[in-house]
Formats: sequence, structure tokens, C-alpha cells
Amino acid sequence: MIRVAKKARYFEAALNRWRKVKDISKTILIISHDALDPAMFNLVDKIDFCQTKQIIHRYSGNILIDHHPGDEPGIPPVQDQYGNPRPAIPLVNMKHHFWWALNFIFDSFKEIQDADYITLMEEDHLVTEDFYLTMKFLAGLQPEICSDCFGINMAELSNNLDDVHKTGFAQLTPNLGFAIPRKSWRELKDQATTFCSFSEYNWDLTLTSMGQAKVIGYKFLSPLVSRSFHIGICGAHFRSENCDEIETQILRFDETINLPLQQRNAWNWSHYEDTRTYKGALPSGFLGSGFGGWSHPWDHSHCLSIVDHA
Repeated sequence: MIRVAKKARYFEAALNRWRKVKDISKTILIISHDALDPAMFNLVDKIDFCQTKQIIHRYSGNILIDHHPGDEPGIPPVQDQYGNPRPAIPLVNMKHHFWWALNFIFDSFKEIQDADYITLMEEDHLVTEDFYLTMKFLAGLQPEICSDCFGINMAELSNNLDDVHKTGFAQLTPNLGFAIPRKSWRELKDQATTFCSFSEYNWDLTLTSMGQAKVIGYKFLSPLVSRSFHIGICGAHFRSENCDEIETQILRFDETINLPLQQRNAWNWSHYEDTRTYKGALPSGFLGSGFGGWSHPWDHSHCLSIVDHA
């Protein structure tokens, strides 16, 4: 599943890379829209390399502009733990979209009810040509070497390309795309109250905090060398002085990551090494009570109402 909003240039670049992924035709690519953007729909219409399904976040603040979770005029002002008001919709909506999409896809989307793992990506993630085969291999390996892992994460544990067929363990953050099995979804769903009430508008940092607190699993099985790359230099958290740098980012990905990996037969996992390397991007307890932006009881209530009613 790829969650998208309105970043058509990034999404187009990402789809151009998905087109080249080996065996991608064996999958179903689900596009979850957080806005009604014609440019994004047009890009999806051009996908001809695999089965595609589109879903729309029906509670999106980008769609329900004058109704909660959008900026409803009558919403009472509430400050977070740092004295900040409820943030703008593009920020607060990320956690709402993530939570709705997981509930809908795992529990209501009939087309994939036989699938165990769901891979969760974003519109500004570029993937290598071996992404699917690597994810498939790790999904088969996880029960054997890390039965307590929450899922598979494409976090970068090593920048040495010779580690291409080595595995390790990581936290969820930084998020470069990850996959979770249904048993982990049930584990997370059982902790809906914690997820929905934790004052942190970033869904990935919320999950990381829950993992650190041992509320859910904290370890993810990872390839030491990531198979995805974030090009979102202009988005919710960051804004480059020159958003046209996207072309530079794409070139860097192709020349320094994708091509060298394929030259090393990255898709061939017939021989691999489990290094037991663990890399926690954030020290235990670092998140504390969260970075805020998610303290409004209306957001908590809506988040909880999604469970079993997506």
C-alpha cells in the first residue's frame, strides 16, 4: 500500500521505480488517497505493471475541510503538553490516515484477506528493483530467526553495499517503508487506546514509543542495506530552498543505490548472513510523552471510533 496526498512529482518518480521492480506483477498495489487530487488519480490510471486498487480516506481533513477531522469551525481550542494548539491539517491528518488505512485494509478490504503481510509505503519512497523479492524473502525468514519481531523494516543499518545480503534488526524509525503481518496488526489493534491517545502526531514515532514501552513489539527484521530511499525534501516536515532538487535525489538514488545493488545480484538471497546487528535510531525513553500535536480529545475519539468501523 502506498499512502498519497498531493505530491504528484514525487509519486510519479516513485511509480517509475515500482514499474521496474522484479515480479511486481504478482502483487496488488493499493493506493490510499488522502486528498481528491486529479493529478494523483491520473498517475494511478497509467499504472499497467500490476493489479491496482484505489481507496480514499473518507475522513480526511483534506476532504472534510469544514468538519472534523478537518478544521471544523466549532472545534474547542485545546493545547498539547507544550502549549501548542492543534496543528494544521496536513500534520494531524497523517496519523488519522495511517490508522484508517490499516483498519480498512486489514479488516475490510476483501481483495487481500488471504495476504499475511502488508507493505506500507509513501508517495516519496523510491524502491530498488529487488524490493519485492527482498521483502518476500525476509517475510519468509522472520518466523525462523525473529519470531518476536513486529515486522520488516527497510531502515538503513549499513551504507556498505557489500552487506547487501546481510540481515539485522532495527526500530521503526526512520520510516523507509515497512511490512507487518496480520498477527502484529492484531497486536497493535488491541492497543488502540494507547495509539490514539499518545500525544504525538507522527504515527511512526507513536509506534516507536509503544515499542520502547513494550506495549507492542519493538524489533523489526531488516536488510542491512535498505531497499528504499526517501526523496521527500519538500513535504510536511522539511522544505528545501529548491524543491526542484528532486531530480538530483533521483539521480543519486539510481547511481549510488539501485544500480550498484543490482550489479551485486541483490535479489538473490540464496546465501545470506544473519549478523544479529541491532540499531536503535532513538534511545530508549527518548520520546517520553511525545512531541505533541495530538492532544485534542476529538482526535482521540475519532481515532478510536475507526476500529472495526473503517
